[in-house]
Amino acid sequence: MKKLWYILLPSVVMLLSSVEASAYEPGKGFHVGAKLGLNFTDFKGSDLKNFDISTYTGYNFGVVFNIALPQRFALQPEILFSSTGSKITGESLVGTVRNYRQSDLVIPLNVQYGYRFASIFRVFGQVSPYVCFNLSSVLKNDAGVTYGDVIDERLFLGVGVGAGIDIWRFQLYFRYNWNLTNSALRVGEMSVTPGQKLSGLEICLSYFFL
Repeated sequence: MKKLWYILLPSVVMLLSSVEASAYEPGKGFHVGAKLGLNFTDFKGSDLKNFDISTYTGYNFGVVFNIALPQRFALQPEILFSSTGSKITGESLVGTVRNYRQSDLVIPLNVQYGYRFASIFRVFGQVSPYVCFNLSSVLKNDAGVTYGDVIDERLFLGVGVGAGIDIWRFQLYFRYNWNLTNSALRVGEMSVTPGQKLSGLEICLSYFFL
């Protein structure tokens, strides 16, 4: 009897695994998942020559929807909370500024074109127009003083380009996001920066549970 269990148990496990694997295939059907990622952003702009700019590391998380289309295409809309910013050093009307960060609600629409090598493996490239609603913005100076709501735009438009892989229910991709909306930093009526765009690299991991 024990020998029979030793034969049947591995067989049942393998059968259930194959059923589970075949029940989910990247690039087919409609799927819902959760996403977590890192942002590496900084300010871009010719009007920032008086400032030293370096990369700020932030994060993002949210919900992902993947909709398979014919001819190897897929649509992947996302609803994300995103923390981005830039390290910025230079003299301004509010002293020597140091760090800027903002929190946003971001809604990208990833248009993907991919190729499936197996039922659970897919590689893809994507173009991602997005809209960004600013929720908060914070600027700190060298004295440790914090200023809130310093950005003069609340709505941003942008586009991203990237590539990634699907392995079973997991998706890993990188995307470079270009902000197309120019904005300035202000404290009250005082201008801190004349205008810039916040852009950078995003690396994300998603898990599709449906």
